Amino acid sequence: MENSEKTQTPALTPEELSQRSPTPSTDDEEEVVYVGHLKFSLIFIGLCLSVFQVALDEVVLGTAIPTITDELHSLQDTGWYGSAYLFTDCAFQLIFGRLYSMLPVKIVYLGALVLFEIGSIICATAPSSIALILGRTIAGIGAGGLLSGALTILSQSVPRAKVAVFNGILGAVNGVAFICGPLLAGGIIHGTTWRWIFYINPIMSAPTFAIIVFMLKLKAPKTPPTTWKQKIDKLDLPAFTLFLASILCLILALLWGGKEYSWKNARIIVLFILFGVLMAAFMAVQGRKGDDALVPMGILKRRSIAFGMFFSFCTSGTGFILEYYLPIWLQVIKDLSVISSAVKLLPIIGAAVVFTTLCGVLTPVIGHYVPFMIVATALLSVGMGLLSTLEYTSPIRDVLGYQVPAGVGLGCALQQTLVAAQTILPMNDIPIGVSLIVLAQTLGGTIALSAADTIYTGTLASTISARFPHIDASAVLNAGNREIRNLVPVESLATIMGLCNEAIVKTWYLSIGLAAASIIGVLGMEWKRVTASPQK
Repeated sequence: MENSEKTQTPALTPEELSQRSPTPSTDDEEEVVYVGHLKFSLIFIGLCLSVFQVALDEVVLGTAIPTITDELHSLQDTGWYGSAYLFTDCAFQLIFGRLYSMLPVKIVYLGALVLFEIGSIICATAPSSIALILGRTIAGIGAGGLLSGALTILSQSVPRAKVAVFNGILGAVNGVAFICGPLLAGGIIHGTTWRWIFYINPIMSAPTFAIIVFMLKLKAPKTPPTTWKQKIDKLDLPAFTLFLASILCLILALLWGGKEYSWKNARIIVLFILFGVLMAAFMAVQGRKGDDALVPMGILKRRSIAFGMFFSFCTSGTGFILEYYLPIWLQVIKDLSVISSAVKLLPIIGAAVVFTTLCGVLTPVIGHYVPFMIVATALLSVGMGLLSTLEYTSPIRDVLGYQVPAGVGLGCALQQTLVAAQTILPMNDIPIGVSLIVLAQTLGGTIALSAADTIYTGTLASTISARFPHIDASAVLNAGNREIRNLVPVESLATIMGLCNEAIVKTWYLSIGLAAASIIGVLGMEWKRVTASPQK
Protein backbone atom coordinates (compact mmCIF):
# COMPACT_ATOMS: atom_id res chain seq x y z
CA MET A 1 0.00 0.00 0.00
CA GLU A 2 1.26 3.48 -0.79
CA ASN A 3 2.63 5.47 2.14
CA SER A 4 3.32 8.90 0.70
CA GLU A 5 2.75 10.53 4.12
CA LYS A 6 6.12 9.28 5.41
CA THR A 7 8.10 12.11 3.86
CA GLN A 8 6.36 14.56 6.21
CA THR A 9 5.79 12.37 9.27
CA PRO A 10 7.42 14.79 11.79
CA ALA A 11 4.96 17.53 10.78
CA LEU A 12 1.88 15.38 11.42
CA THR A 13 0.05 14.85 14.67
CA PRO A 14 -0.76 11.32 15.88
CA GLU A 15 -4.44 11.95 15.09
CA GLU A 16 -3.57 12.93 11.54
CA LEU A 17 -1.42 9.85 11.14
CA SER A 18 -4.39 7.66 12.09
CA GLN A 19 -6.33 8.94 9.10
CA ARG A 20 -5.70 8.36 5.43
CA SER A 21 -4.67 11.47 3.54
CA PRO A 22 -7.87 13.22 2.43
CA THR A 23 -6.83 13.22 -1.19
CA PRO A 24 -4.28 11.19 -3.09
CA SER A 25 -0.95 12.72 -3.80
CA THR A 26 -0.01 14.17 -7.14
CA ASP A 27 2.78 11.63 -7.42
CA ASP A 28 0.25 8.87 -6.99
CA GLU A 29 -1.64 10.18 -10.01
CA GLU A 30 1.44 10.76 -12.13
CA GLU A 31 2.71 7.20 -11.70
CA VAL A 32 -0.26 5.86 -13.65
CA VAL A 33 0.37 5.34 -17.37
CA TYR A 34 -2.96 5.65 -19.17
CA VAL A 35 -3.71 3.47 -22.19
CA GLY A 36 -4.33 4.82 -25.69
CA HIS A 37 -7.79 5.80 -26.89
CA LEU A 38 -8.38 2.80 -29.17
CA LYS A 39 -7.17 0.24 -26.67
CA PHE A 40 -9.13 1.88 -23.87
CA SER A 41 -12.27 1.92 -26.02
CA LEU A 42 -12.01 -1.84 -26.54
CA ILE A 43 -11.27 -2.47 -22.86
CA PHE A 44 -14.20 -0.30 -21.83
CA ILE A 45 -16.50 -2.22 -24.19
CA GLY A 46 -15.36 -5.43 -22.50
CA LEU A 47 -16.04 -3.96 -19.05
CA CYS A 48 -19.47 -2.78 -20.18
CA LEU A 49 -20.29 -6.27 -21.41
CA SER A 50 -19.39 -7.83 -18.07
CA VAL A 51 -21.35 -5.22 -16.10
CA PHE A 52 -24.27 -5.78 -18.48
CA GLN A 53 -24.12 -9.52 -17.80
CA VAL A 54 -24.13 -9.13 -14.04
CA ALA A 55 -27.01 -6.64 -14.13
CA LEU A 56 -28.91 -8.80 -16.62
CA ASP A 57 -28.47 -11.82 -14.37
CA GLU A 58 -30.10 -9.92 -11.53
CA VAL A 59 -33.05 -8.42 -13.38
CA VAL A 60 -34.04 -11.40 -15.53
CA LEU A 61 -34.44 -13.48 -12.42
CA GLY A 62 -36.97 -11.05 -10.99
CA THR A 63 -39.05 -11.38 -14.16
CA ALA A 64 -38.60 -15.16 -14.39
CA ILE A 65 -39.31 -16.05 -10.75
CA PRO A 66 -43.05 -16.67 -11.24
CA THR A 67 -42.27 -19.11 -14.08
CA ILE A 68 -39.41 -20.77 -12.20
CA THR A 69 -41.50 -21.28 -9.07
CA ASP A 70 -44.28 -22.79 -11.18
CA GLU A 71 -41.91 -25.35 -12.76
CA LEU A 72 -39.88 -26.18 -9.66
CA HIS A 73 -42.84 -25.85 -7.25
CA SER A 74 -40.73 -23.68 -5.00
CA LEU A 75 -42.39 -20.39 -4.11
CA GLN A 76 -41.01 -20.85 -0.59
CA ASP A 77 -37.47 -20.63 -2.08
CA THR A 78 -38.10 -17.31 -3.85
CA GLY A 79 -36.00 -15.39 -1.35
CA TRP A 80 -33.07 -17.78 -1.74
CA TYR A 81 -32.81 -17.26 -5.52
CA GLY A 82 -31.87 -13.66 -4.91
CA SER A 83 -30.29 -13.94 -1.47
CA ALA A 84 -27.92 -16.83 -2.31
CA TYR A 85 -26.47 -14.82 -5.20
CA LEU A 86 -26.25 -11.60 -3.23
CA PHE A 87 -24.88 -13.37 -0.14
CA THR A 88 -21.74 -14.61 -1.89
CA ASP A 89 -21.52 -11.49 -4.05
CA CYS A 90 -21.52 -9.47 -0.85
CA ALA A 91 -19.16 -11.64 1.20
CA PHE A 92 -16.52 -12.03 -1.51
CA GLN A 93 -16.26 -8.28 -2.10
CA LEU A 94 -13.80 -8.23 0.81
CA ILE A 95 -11.64 -10.98 -0.70
CA PHE A 96 -11.65 -9.47 -4.18
CA GLY A 97 -10.87 -6.01 -2.82
CA ARG A 98 -7.74 -7.41 -1.19
CA LEU A 99 -6.83 -9.53 -4.25
CA TYR A 100 -7.06 -6.53 -6.59
CA SER A 101 -4.70 -4.59 -4.32
CA MET A 102 -2.12 -7.44 -4.19
CA LEU A 103 -2.22 -9.34 -7.50
CA PRO A 104 -2.35 -8.43 -11.21
CA VAL A 105 -5.80 -7.04 -11.89
CA LYS A 106 -6.15 -8.98 -15.15
CA ILE A 107 -5.71 -12.41 -13.51
CA VAL A 108 -8.14 -11.68 -10.69
CA TYR A 109 -10.73 -10.25 -13.08
CA LEU A 110 -10.58 -13.23 -15.44
CA GLY A 111 -10.90 -15.62 -12.49
CA ALA A 112 -14.06 -13.82 -11.36
CA LEU A 113 -15.47 -13.99 -14.89
CA VAL A 114 -14.87 -17.75 -15.10
CA LEU A 115 -16.59 -18.36 -11.74
CA PHE A 116 -19.58 -16.29 -12.84
CA GLU A 117 -19.99 -18.36 -16.00
CA ILE A 118 -19.63 -21.70 -14.16
CA GLY A 119 -22.44 -20.62 -11.84
CA SER A 120 -24.56 -19.59 -14.81
CA ILE A 121 -24.15 -23.01 -16.44
CA ILE A 122 -25.19 -24.75 -13.22
CA CYS A 123 -28.30 -22.53 -13.06
CA ALA A 124 -29.15 -23.29 -16.68
CA THR A 125 -29.00 -27.05 -16.13
CA ALA A 126 -30.50 -27.09 -12.62
CA PRO A 127 -32.90 -30.05 -12.16
CA SER A 128 -34.17 -28.76 -8.82
CA SER A 129 -34.55 -25.66 -6.71
CA ILE A 130 -31.51 -26.65 -4.61
CA ALA A 131 -29.32 -26.92 -7.72
CA LEU A 132 -30.51 -23.51 -8.90
CA ILE A 133 -29.61 -22.01 -5.52
CA LEU A 134 -26.15 -23.65 -5.74
CA GLY A 135 -25.59 -22.15 -9.17
CA ARG A 136 -26.68 -18.75 -7.95
CA THR A 137 -24.24 -19.06 -5.05
CA ILE A 138 -21.27 -19.75 -7.35
CA ALA A 139 -22.31 -17.06 -9.83
CA GLY A 140 -22.49 -14.63 -6.92
CA ILE A 141 -18.86 -15.34 -6.00
CA GLY A 142 -17.80 -14.40 -9.52
CA ALA A 143 -20.06 -11.36 -9.60
CA GLY A 144 -18.34 -10.23 -6.41
CA GLY A 145 -15.19 -9.54 -8.41
CA LEU A 146 -16.64 -8.21 -11.66
CA LEU A 147 -18.12 -4.83 -10.76
CA SER A 148 -15.35 -3.87 -8.31
CA GLY A 149 -12.84 -5.15 -10.88
CA ALA A 150 -14.35 -3.04 -13.65
CA LEU A 151 -14.19 0.05 -11.43
CA THR A 152 -10.60 -0.75 -10.43
CA ILE A 153 -9.54 -1.15 -14.06
CA LEU A 154 -11.33 2.09 -14.91
CA SER A 155 -9.59 4.03 -12.13
CA GLN A 156 -6.21 2.87 -13.46
CA SER A 157 -7.02 3.60 -17.11
CA VAL A 158 -8.33 7.20 -17.15
CA PRO A 159 -7.58 10.41 -15.19
CA ARG A 160 -9.63 10.85 -12.03
CA ALA A 161 -11.56 13.83 -13.39
CA LYS A 162 -13.03 11.55 -16.07
CA VAL A 163 -13.84 8.66 -13.77
CA ALA A 164 -17.30 10.01 -12.92
CA VAL A 165 -18.21 10.21 -16.61
CA PHE A 166 -17.26 6.59 -17.29
CA ASN A 167 -18.87 5.50 -14.03
CA GLY A 168 -22.03 7.13 -15.34
CA ILE A 169 -21.74 5.20 -18.59
CA LEU A 170 -21.31 1.94 -16.66
CA GLY A 171 -24.37 2.91 -14.65
CA ALA A 172 -26.27 3.54 -17.88
CA VAL A 173 -25.20 0.12 -19.16
CA ASN A 174 -26.53 -1.30 -15.93
CA GLY A 175 -29.79 0.55 -16.59
CA VAL A 176 -29.97 -0.67 -20.18
CA ALA A 177 -29.68 -4.20 -18.81
CA PHE A 178 -32.61 -3.38 -16.55
CA ILE A 179 -34.60 -2.29 -19.62
CA CYS A 180 -33.55 -5.17 -21.87
CA GLY A 181 -33.57 -7.77 -19.09
CA PRO A 182 -37.30 -8.05 -18.46
CA LEU A 183 -38.05 -7.87 -22.18
CA LEU A 184 -35.34 -10.40 -23.00
CA ALA A 185 -36.47 -12.70 -20.20
CA GLY A 186 -40.05 -12.40 -21.33
CA GLY A 187 -39.15 -13.22 -24.93
CA ILE A 188 -36.95 -16.16 -23.91
CA ILE A 189 -39.51 -17.62 -21.52
CA HIS A 190 -42.31 -17.16 -24.05
CA GLY A 191 -40.32 -18.71 -26.91
CA THR A 192 -38.23 -21.41 -25.19
CA THR A 193 -37.54 -21.91 -21.49
CA TRP A 194 -36.32 -19.84 -18.55
CA ARG A 195 -33.08 -21.84 -18.61
CA TRP A 196 -31.84 -19.87 -21.60
CA ILE A 197 -31.64 -16.70 -19.52
CA PHE A 198 -28.61 -18.38 -17.92
CA TYR A 199 -27.28 -20.16 -21.03
CA ILE A 200 -26.68 -16.82 -22.76
CA ASN A 201 -24.15 -15.70 -20.15
CA PRO A 202 -21.22 -17.88 -21.33
CA ILE A 203 -21.94 -16.82 -24.91
CA MET A 204 -21.86 -13.14 -23.98
CA SER A 205 -18.69 -13.52 -21.91
CA ALA A 206 -16.50 -14.68 -24.82
CA PRO A 207 -15.78 -11.18 -26.23
CA THR A 208 -15.04 -9.80 -22.76
CA PHE A 209 -12.67 -12.65 -21.99
CA ALA A 210 -10.77 -12.15 -25.27
CA ILE A 211 -10.54 -8.36 -24.88
CA ILE A 212 -9.22 -8.56 -21.32
CA VAL A 213 -6.71 -11.31 -22.19
CA PHE A 214 -5.21 -9.56 -25.21
CA MET A 215 -5.76 -5.84 -24.56
CA LEU A 216 -5.53 -5.18 -20.82
CA LYS A 217 -2.02 -4.41 -19.60
CA LEU A 218 -1.84 -2.69 -16.22
CA LYS A 219 1.05 -2.28 -13.83
CA ALA A 220 1.04 -4.72 -10.93
CA PRO A 221 0.00 -3.14 -7.61
CA LYS A 222 2.89 -1.43 -5.78
CA THR A 223 3.37 -3.65 -2.75
CA PRO A 224 6.51 -4.76 -0.89
CA PRO A 225 7.94 -8.12 -2.06
CA THR A 226 5.98 -10.91 -0.38
CA THR A 227 5.82 -14.69 -0.53
CA TRP A 228 2.62 -16.54 -1.40
CA LYS A 229 2.21 -17.45 2.25
CA GLN A 230 2.32 -13.76 3.17
CA LYS A 231 -0.21 -12.98 0.42
CA ILE A 232 -2.57 -15.66 1.76
CA ASP A 233 -2.10 -14.29 5.27
CA LYS A 234 -3.14 -10.85 3.98
CA LEU A 235 -6.45 -12.34 2.80
CA ASP A 236 -7.18 -12.88 6.50
CA LEU A 237 -9.22 -16.03 5.85
CA PRO A 238 -10.12 -16.64 9.53
CA ALA A 239 -11.66 -13.16 9.72
CA PHE A 240 -13.38 -13.71 6.37
CA THR A 241 -14.89 -16.93 7.74
CA LEU A 242 -16.27 -15.00 10.71
CA PHE A 243 -17.82 -12.44 8.36
CA LEU A 244 -19.27 -15.13 6.08
CA ALA A 245 -20.78 -17.04 9.00
CA SER A 246 -22.25 -13.91 10.59
CA ILE A 247 -24.01 -12.82 7.38
CA LEU A 248 -25.31 -16.36 6.80
CA CYS A 249 -26.78 -16.43 10.32
CA LEU A 250 -28.52 -13.12 9.69
CA ILE A 251 -29.94 -14.23 6.34
CA LEU A 252 -31.19 -17.53 7.77
CA ALA A 253 -32.86 -15.70 10.65
CA LEU A 254 -34.57 -13.28 8.27
CA LEU A 255 -35.66 -16.00 5.84
CA TRP A 256 -36.93 -18.43 8.49
CA GLY A 257 -38.38 -15.98 11.00
CA GLY A 258 -42.15 -15.73 10.80
CA LYS A 259 -42.26 -18.36 8.06
CA GLU A 260 -40.54 -21.63 8.97
CA TYR A 261 -40.47 -20.74 12.66
CA SER A 262 -42.03 -18.04 14.82
CA TRP A 263 -39.88 -15.04 15.72
CA LYS A 264 -39.85 -16.27 19.32
CA ASN A 265 -38.50 -19.70 18.33
CA ALA A 266 -35.16 -20.60 19.92
CA ARG A 267 -33.60 -21.23 16.49
CA ILE A 268 -34.30 -17.67 15.33
CA ILE A 269 -33.13 -16.13 18.59
CA VAL A 270 -29.90 -18.15 18.50
CA LEU A 271 -29.26 -17.14 14.88
CA PHE A 272 -29.59 -13.45 15.73
CA ILE A 273 -27.30 -13.89 18.74
CA LEU A 274 -24.73 -15.74 16.62
CA PHE A 275 -24.87 -12.98 14.03
CA GLY A 276 -24.09 -10.37 16.68
CA VAL A 277 -21.32 -12.39 18.33
CA LEU A 278 -19.62 -13.35 15.06
CA MET A 279 -19.83 -9.82 13.63
CA ALA A 280 -18.42 -8.40 16.88
CA ALA A 281 -15.56 -10.91 16.72
CA PHE A 282 -14.90 -9.98 13.09
CA MET A 283 -14.78 -6.25 13.88
CA ALA A 284 -12.52 -6.88 16.88
CA VAL A 285 -10.05 -8.79 14.70
CA GLN A 286 -10.14 -6.04 12.08
CA GLY A 287 -9.54 -3.34 14.67
CA ARG A 288 -6.52 -5.18 16.06
CA LYS A 289 -4.93 -5.60 12.61
CA GLY A 290 -5.42 -1.98 11.59
CA ASP A 291 -4.47 -1.27 7.97
CA ASP A 292 -3.41 -4.90 7.44
CA ALA A 293 -6.96 -6.07 8.07
CA LEU A 294 -9.33 -7.41 5.44
CA VAL A 295 -11.28 -4.19 6.03
CA PRO A 296 -8.51 -1.63 6.71
CA MET A 297 -9.57 0.64 9.54
CA GLY A 298 -7.74 3.62 8.03
CA ILE A 299 -10.01 3.44 4.99
CA LEU A 300 -13.17 2.60 6.91
CA LYS A 301 -12.64 5.60 9.23
CA ARG A 302 -12.92 7.99 6.29
CA ARG A 303 -16.32 9.67 6.61
CA SER A 304 -17.16 9.36 2.92
CA ILE A 305 -16.46 5.63 3.00
CA ALA A 306 -18.34 4.83 6.21
CA PHE A 307 -21.35 7.05 5.49
CA GLY A 308 -21.20 6.21 1.79
CA MET A 309 -21.53 2.54 2.69
CA PHE A 310 -24.61 3.29 4.80
CA PHE A 311 -26.17 5.31 1.97
CA SER A 312 -25.43 2.53 -0.53
CA PHE A 313 -26.83 -0.10 1.83
CA CYS A 314 -30.15 1.75 2.13
CA THR A 315 -30.63 2.78 -1.50
CA SER A 316 -29.53 -0.59 -2.88
CA GLY A 317 -31.91 -2.41 -0.54
CA THR A 318 -34.72 -0.19 -1.78
CA GLY A 319 -33.83 -0.88 -5.41
CA PHE A 320 -33.63 -4.65 -5.02
CA ILE A 321 -37.02 -4.87 -3.31
CA LEU A 322 -38.52 -2.86 -6.17
CA GLU A 323 -36.76 -5.01 -8.77
CA TYR A 324 -38.16 -8.25 -7.36
CA TYR A 325 -41.64 -7.29 -6.17
CA LEU A 326 -42.84 -4.84 -8.82
CA PRO A 327 -42.87 -7.60 -11.51
CA ILE A 328 -44.64 -9.89 -9.04
CA TRP A 329 -47.30 -7.22 -8.43
CA LEU A 330 -47.88 -6.78 -12.16
CA GLN A 331 -47.99 -10.50 -12.92
CA VAL A 332 -49.97 -11.68 -9.89
CA ILE A 333 -52.29 -8.77 -9.14
CA LYS A 334 -52.91 -7.60 -12.71
CA ASP A 335 -52.46 -11.05 -14.31
CA LEU A 336 -50.08 -9.69 -16.95
CA SER A 337 -47.80 -11.90 -19.01
CA VAL A 338 -44.05 -11.83 -18.45
CA ILE A 339 -43.54 -9.63 -21.52
CA SER A 340 -46.39 -7.26 -20.67
CA SER A 341 -45.14 -6.81 -17.12
CA ALA A 342 -41.64 -6.13 -18.44
CA VAL A 343 -42.98 -3.37 -20.70
CA LYS A 344 -44.78 -1.80 -17.73
CA LEU A 345 -41.41 -1.48 -15.94
CA LEU A 346 -40.01 0.90 -18.57
CA PRO A 347 -40.82 4.11 -16.63
CA ILE A 348 -38.67 3.24 -13.62
CA ILE A 349 -35.89 1.72 -15.70
CA GLY A 350 -35.84 4.51 -18.27
CA ALA A 351 -35.74 7.18 -15.56
CA ALA A 352 -32.90 5.35 -13.79
CA VAL A 353 -30.85 5.05 -17.00
CA VAL A 354 -31.27 8.69 -18.00
CA PHE A 355 -30.41 10.09 -14.58
CA THR A 356 -27.50 7.71 -13.98
CA THR A 357 -25.95 9.01 -17.19
CA LEU A 358 -26.80 12.64 -16.40
CA CYS A 359 -25.27 12.38 -12.95
CA GLY A 360 -22.09 10.90 -14.42
CA VAL A 361 -21.80 13.80 -16.87
CA LEU A 362 -22.82 16.55 -14.45
CA THR A 363 -20.76 15.48 -11.43
CA PRO A 364 -17.42 16.72 -12.90
CA VAL A 365 -19.17 19.91 -14.09
CA ILE A 366 -20.68 20.71 -10.68
CA GLY A 367 -17.60 19.34 -8.94
CA HIS A 368 -19.53 17.55 -6.17
CA TYR A 369 -21.40 14.27 -5.83
CA VAL A 370 -23.36 15.00 -2.62
CA PRO A 371 -26.14 17.11 -4.25
CA PHE A 372 -27.23 14.13 -6.33
CA MET A 373 -27.37 11.97 -3.21
CA ILE A 374 -29.74 14.49 -1.61
CA VAL A 375 -32.03 14.30 -4.65
CA ALA A 376 -31.85 10.51 -4.55
CA THR A 377 -33.01 10.29 -0.94
CA ALA A 378 -35.92 12.68 -1.51
CA LEU A 379 -37.25 11.12 -4.71
CA LEU A 380 -36.77 7.51 -3.62
CA SER A 381 -38.79 8.21 -0.48
CA VAL A 382 -41.55 9.91 -2.48
CA GLY A 383 -41.64 7.17 -5.13
CA MET A 384 -41.82 4.34 -2.61
CA GLY A 385 -44.48 6.20 -0.65
CA LEU A 386 -46.61 6.49 -3.78
CA LEU A 387 -46.16 2.82 -4.71
CA SER A 388 -47.19 1.74 -1.22
CA THR A 389 -50.64 3.28 -1.82
CA LEU A 390 -51.43 0.80 -4.62
CA GLU A 391 -54.45 -1.42 -4.16
CA TYR A 392 -55.72 -4.51 -5.95
CA THR A 393 -58.12 -2.30 -7.94
CA SER A 394 -55.59 0.46 -8.76
CA PRO A 395 -55.36 1.22 -12.50
CA ILE A 396 -52.15 0.50 -14.38
CA ARG A 397 -51.62 4.21 -15.05
CA ASP A 398 -51.04 4.74 -11.33
CA VAL A 399 -48.20 2.23 -11.10
CA LEU A 400 -46.66 3.65 -14.28
CA GLY A 401 -46.62 7.19 -12.90
CA TYR A 402 -45.43 6.23 -9.42
CA GLN A 403 -42.37 4.50 -10.88
CA VAL A 404 -40.89 7.72 -12.27
CA PRO A 405 -39.74 9.46 -9.05
CA ALA A 406 -38.42 6.14 -7.74
CA GLY A 407 -36.48 5.63 -10.98
CA VAL A 408 -35.00 9.14 -10.89
CA GLY A 409 -33.98 8.58 -7.28
CA LEU A 410 -32.28 5.29 -8.09
CA GLY A 411 -30.46 6.87 -11.03
CA CYS A 412 -29.10 9.64 -8.81
CA ALA A 413 -28.03 7.15 -6.12
CA LEU A 414 -26.28 4.41 -8.08
CA GLN A 415 -22.80 5.79 -8.78
CA GLN A 416 -22.18 8.72 -6.43
CA THR A 417 -20.62 6.82 -3.52
CA LEU A 418 -18.34 4.99 -5.95
CA VAL A 419 -17.20 8.33 -7.35
CA ALA A 420 -16.54 9.45 -3.77
CA ALA A 421 -14.31 6.44 -3.09
CA GLN A 422 -12.40 6.97 -6.34
CA THR A 423 -11.97 10.66 -5.54
CA ILE A 424 -10.78 10.68 -1.92
CA LEU A 425 -8.53 7.61 -1.78
CA PRO A 426 -4.94 7.06 -2.98
CA MET A 427 -4.66 4.90 -6.10
CA ASN A 428 -3.54 1.74 -4.27
CA ASP A 429 -6.45 2.01 -1.83
CA ILE A 430 -9.14 2.47 -4.49
CA PRO A 431 -9.76 -1.30 -5.04
CA ILE A 432 -10.49 -1.78 -1.34
CA GLY A 433 -12.56 1.40 -1.06
CA VAL A 434 -14.63 0.50 -4.12
CA SER A 435 -15.09 -3.05 -2.82
CA LEU A 436 -16.39 -1.70 0.49
CA ILE A 437 -19.00 0.42 -1.31
CA VAL A 438 -20.05 -2.48 -3.54
CA LEU A 439 -20.09 -4.69 -0.43
CA ALA A 440 -22.58 -2.28 1.18
CA GLN A 441 -24.71 -2.30 -1.98
CA THR A 442 -24.88 -6.08 -2.16
CA LEU A 443 -25.27 -6.48 1.59
CA GLY A 444 -28.17 -4.05 1.48
CA GLY A 445 -29.78 -6.04 -1.32
CA THR A 446 -29.16 -9.35 0.44
CA ILE A 447 -30.65 -8.33 3.77
CA ALA A 448 -33.50 -6.33 2.22
CA LEU A 449 -34.55 -9.22 -0.05
CA SER A 450 -34.39 -11.71 2.80
CA ALA A 451 -36.51 -9.47 5.01
CA ALA A 452 -38.92 -8.68 2.18
CA ASP A 453 -39.37 -12.38 1.38
CA THR A 454 -40.23 -13.07 5.01
CA ILE A 455 -42.70 -10.17 5.02
CA TYR A 456 -44.30 -11.28 1.73
CA THR A 457 -44.67 -15.01 2.37
CA GLY A 458 -45.39 -14.60 6.08
CA THR A 459 -48.12 -12.03 5.49
CA LEU A 460 -49.65 -14.04 2.65
CA ALA A 461 -49.70 -17.29 4.65
CA SER A 462 -51.15 -15.73 7.80
CA THR A 463 -53.85 -13.70 6.05
CA ILE A 464 -54.98 -16.59 3.83
CA SER A 465 -55.17 -18.93 6.82
CA ALA A 466 -57.15 -16.36 8.81
CA ARG A 467 -59.63 -15.47 6.06
CA PHE A 468 -59.92 -18.86 4.36
CA PRO A 469 -59.31 -21.72 6.83
CA HIS A 470 -60.40 -24.26 4.21
CA ILE A 471 -57.59 -23.20 1.81
CA ASP A 472 -54.18 -24.75 2.39
CA ALA A 473 -51.89 -21.72 2.65
CA SER A 474 -48.75 -23.86 2.31
CA ALA A 475 -50.09 -25.31 -0.95
CA VAL A 476 -50.62 -21.78 -2.27
CA LEU A 477 -47.05 -20.81 -1.34
CA ASN A 478 -45.58 -23.97 -2.85
CA ALA A 479 -47.52 -23.62 -6.09
CA GLY A 480 -45.86 -20.47 -7.40
CA ASN A 481 -46.93 -16.87 -7.82
CA ARG A 482 -48.90 -17.16 -11.04
CA GLU A 483 -50.54 -20.45 -10.05
CA ILE A 484 -52.31 -18.81 -7.11
CA ARG A 485 -55.27 -17.95 -9.34
CA ASN A 486 -55.74 -21.63 -10.23
CA LEU A 487 -55.84 -22.83 -6.63
CA VAL A 488 -58.64 -20.70 -5.21
CA PRO A 489 -62.37 -20.66 -5.98
CA VAL A 490 -63.47 -17.99 -8.45
CA GLU A 491 -65.74 -16.38 -5.87
CA SER A 492 -62.76 -15.92 -3.52
CA LEU A 493 -60.30 -14.70 -6.15
CA ALA A 494 -60.83 -10.97 -5.60
CA THR A 495 -60.27 -11.31 -1.86
CA ILE A 496 -57.16 -13.45 -2.38
CA MET A 497 -55.74 -10.89 -4.81
CA GLY A 498 -56.38 -8.21 -2.21
CA LEU A 499 -54.38 -10.24 0.30
CA CYS A 500 -51.55 -10.69 -2.22
CA ASN A 501 -51.55 -6.93 -2.80
CA GLU A 502 -51.36 -6.36 0.95
CA ALA A 503 -48.38 -8.71 1.25
CA ILE A 504 -46.48 -7.01 -1.60
CA VAL A 505 -47.22 -3.49 -0.36
CA LYS A 506 -45.82 -4.42 3.05
CA THR A 507 -42.45 -5.13 1.41
CA TRP A 508 -42.57 -1.58 0.06
CA TYR A 509 -43.06 -0.21 3.58
CA LEU A 510 -39.59 -1.62 4.24
CA SER A 511 -38.32 0.25 1.16
CA ILE A 512 -39.79 3.50 2.46
CA GLY A 513 -37.88 3.09 5.71
CA LEU A 514 -34.63 2.34 3.90
CA ALA A 515 -35.01 5.26 1.49
CA ALA A 516 -35.72 7.68 4.32
CA ALA A 517 -32.83 6.35 6.42
CA SER A 518 -30.38 7.01 3.57
CA ILE A 519 -30.41 10.71 4.55
CA ILE A 520 -28.08 9.76 7.43
CA GLY A 521 -25.48 8.68 4.88
CA VAL A 522 -25.88 11.93 2.96
CA LEU A 523 -25.37 14.07 6.06
CA GLY A 524 -22.09 12.32 6.88
CA MET A 525 -20.45 12.69 3.45
CA GLU A 526 -17.40 14.93 2.91
CA TRP A 527 -17.85 17.64 0.30
CA LYS A 528 -14.64 16.88 -1.60
CA ARG A 529 -14.31 18.42 -5.03
CA VAL A 530 -13.91 16.14 -8.06
CA THR A 531 -10.89 17.72 -9.77
CA ALA A 532 -8.57 16.86 -12.63
CA SER A 533 -5.56 16.84 -10.33
CA PRO A 534 -5.80 15.58 -6.78
CA GLN A 535 -5.31 18.21 -4.13
CA LYS A 536 -2.47 18.04 -1.64
